Amino acid sequence: MMLRELIGQTRAIMMLERALGAGRLHHTLLFAGPAGVGKWSAANGVAAALLCREMPQERAGRACGQCPDCRQVLGLAHPDVHFIMPIAGQVAVTDPKKRFESEQRATRGGRHRRRDVTDPKKRFESEQETLTKMLAERRADPFAHRIQEGAPAISVAWIREIQRLICLRSFGGGARIVIVREAEAMNPTAANAFLKTLEEPPEGAFLILTTAAPARLLKTVLSRAQRIPFTRLDREEMSTFASLVRDRLEDGCQSQGVDSLKRGLAKMSHDSVIEQSQGRPAELLERLRSGPPPYRDLAFELLSEGIGRDVPKRITAIEKAGGTKRLTRGQCVDFLDALLAAFRDVLALQNGGQIVDSEMRAAIETAAGRIPRDAIPEMLGLIQERRRVLQGEGTRNVNPALLMAVTLADLARGGC
Repeated sequence: MMLRELIGQTRAIMMLERALGAGRLHHTLLFAGPAGVGKWSAANGVAAALLCREMPQERAGRACGQCPDCRQVLGLAHPDVHFIMPIAGQVAVTDPKKRFESEQRATRGGRHRRRDVTDPKKRFESEQETLTKMLAERRADPFAHRIQEGAPAISVAWIREIQRLICLRSFGGGARIVIVREAEAMNPTAANAFLKTLEEPPEGAFLILTTAAPARLLKTVLSRAQRIPFTRLDREEMSTFASLVRDRLEDGCQSQGVDSLKRGLAKMSHDSVIEQSQGRPAELLERLRSGPPPYRDLAFELLSEGIGRDVPKRITAIEKAGGTKRLTRGQCVDFLDALLAAFRDVLALQNGGQIVDSEMRAAIETAAGRIPRDAIPEMLGLIQERRRVLQGEGTRNVNPALLMAVTLADLARGGC
């Protein structure tokens, strides 16, 4: 996608095009903003603008979108554009049944997996293979979105790979670009090793880091990059994006991903999917592809009935909704996300605001009449704190099911 085609993000596009046109683009850019709002597309747009050789001088800083360089960049196949992203040990999907089957296979082969990942060389080769497959999926289907379970990370091996790539001679005699997706996933060793590259990048090399959590990056990394802010799209922009998706699907291209999006569009109303996506185009695509989050209905049901009636029974219900017999960290985080969204709709209704999930209005009204309004902000804070515990480093010994049970009991004491 060319920068000018990106929906929303007017400020970011203006900053980038101005710097590109003046030939003063900073060698390290940090695209910071919520997940799924266009940072990845913008990074590819910048790469195309840097490598396009067909635009006239008066339109410098833009890409034509038609020349061989532009087509290669858009196809994620340009030899001077390299991609780095966090890779988990095991890639999973959102379908609960398939996720459970994947977890069963991992358990049966646990010893073999553990022996392999202790070898840094083998681990890096495996991660490179996964990255290659992910990029191939994206080339075949622009709507492809693979979700990784576990703790995706960028190791120091990938930093060494970045350092190798940006020192290579350009194939086309122009810039070399490395796009690092979810840069906050660099572990401390990798982040520190990265500083040298940020301080003294080779001539003609550009690094583009994207992140939804800039606070997790080292301050020394932040200080060496120019920050480009990205924001959620407003409702009109999301409507434009939804219409664009619909038009592209009607062009006749065929793939498994496209077919699932078409089925989603047929089932969900235009307004409903926009409201539920909360200003994030990637979330809109995921909603169309997979439907509502697996825990949405359960979260609203528990709020309307009362979480604290029978905590063990509630835990069993969460496990059943996730399709497993034992709660994982990922499932707990997904459920807490659904609970946060449900609480926010309840609070919005209590304060006369607009609810997001209008399909669940009946449950929202019941919960709003039962839960004290002044207690909800504290409950939201509790859920966010427990979510951080589940995702934080150094908490491997946390029992997800036990933490979830304690969380539900704490919410019940608060009046939920």
